[in-house]
Amino acid sequence: MTYSHPAPVSLSHLADCCKTDSRVSHAKLAKKKVVLATLRTLALASTLFACQAMAQSAIPVISLSDGRTIADVGQIAVAERGALEDVDGTIRFAGQDIALKGFSGVLGFSSDVAYLIVARGSAGVGRTLARPGQVVLFGAYGAKPLVSRFDAGHYASTLPEAAKQWAPKVAEALASVGATQKTAFFFGLYRRDGVLVPTRGETARQKVLGAASILAARFSGEATPEQVEYDVITMLARALVDRDAAKLAPLIDPLQFGGAGIDASGEAARLTYAQTIIDSADWPMRLNGVAPVRMSKPGVWVLQAVAGPTFVTLRPTRDFVFIQSVQTGETR
Repeated sequence: MTYSHPAPVSLSHLADCCKTDSRVSHAKLAKKKVVLATLRTLALASTLFACQAMAQSAIPVISLSDGRTIADVGQIAVAERGALEDVDGTIRFAGQDIALKGFSGVLGFSSDVAYLIVARGSAGVGRTLARPGQVVLFGAYGAKPLVSRFDAGHYASTLPEAAKQWAPKVAEALASVGATQKTAFFFGLYRRDGVLVPTRGETARQKVLGAASILAARFSGEATPEQVEYDVITMLARALVDRDAAKLAPLIDPLQFGGAGIDASGEAARLTYAQTIIDSADWPMRLNGVAPVRMSKPGVWVLQAVAGPTFVTLRPTRDFVFIQSVQTGETR
């Protein structure tokens, strides 16, 4: 059975791929890196889906959206800002280990970057040390973090008035940095060219890239196309085994559901499509002992298991690698 988008999606390249690669028996395919792939699948599943690729820390974060306490850095969503006050220790955020010392500041995600602003204390990333008035910007897919000034006055002005009660030490530190920058600007010590820290991703891009699983993959620190594809395949397998349409839907190619301009009806259609895939097979049984294998055709993977192969086609974009189609087969 084949499951693809409502609009026609050519699977001829899948067939060609199978003709090329399936000359090697499924048994041989299963042997190919099975042990390594299975072990790595288990390891990745226990980390990626807990969003620990974004952050591994028990340090609570204060939401600057509504003042609630977020139990873990990894639970911060796109466009949400979390405040940390007087923190000493190491956290993992956006795929990087960050050493904090006397740190008070804010971290968060836009649809394109993760950021950590230093209002007080310091934040060390590798050999780089960011101090008050600086921001660390983390690009997707293992990009080297960048450190620059940020406009503290502008950033503070974007926070709700209640933030002064929710995170008083951060608000005080931002005001202090802003005053220092204003004085330095007045005396010509520097130009006002600091980074305007992103506070909200563009709405449409948030809908496409804002799911927790996608954030985890994009900001896991992985850089190679093969590894990024592997992460997506692993997320797909986990969603199928868990029979979780809500986790599967964001991984599905949005092109046929409105693309970058996907709206509420498009999101609903994509969720329905995800549920159709989940209902199509007994995935917990079918993917028992699964070993993902990358075929020679770019973007084509086989989830090889005892019950038979499941072929998956991916569509890479500049921002993410989406699932274009899923095709089940039988063992011969």
